[in-house]
Amino acid sequence: MKVLFISGSVGLGHVTRDVAMVKKMREIDPEIEFSWLAEEPALSYISSAGEKVLPASDRLSHAISYSPIQTNTLTMWPSGSCSTKTDVQ
Repeated sequence: MKVLFISGSVGLGHVTRDVAMVKKMREIDPEIEFSWLAEEPALSYISSAGEKVLPASDRLSHAISYSPIQTNTLTMWPSGSCSTKTDVQ
């Protein structure tokens, strides 16, 4: 299973809890593959935790974080800090 976390960030409260959840989920199922889309300062925190940050994170900015991000599997509407997951086959 693949899980995508999205962290738009003003502070680090949500992302610290997201990273903690990922660590627990890995204990339960080490086969889950996690990826992240994030903007600063969450991006630095996620990277320093050793998580896989997608290159598309470079294109995120707080100014556009209220626009949908379209993929072939879902539409994500980030608003502030949020976590979204999807199974991708």
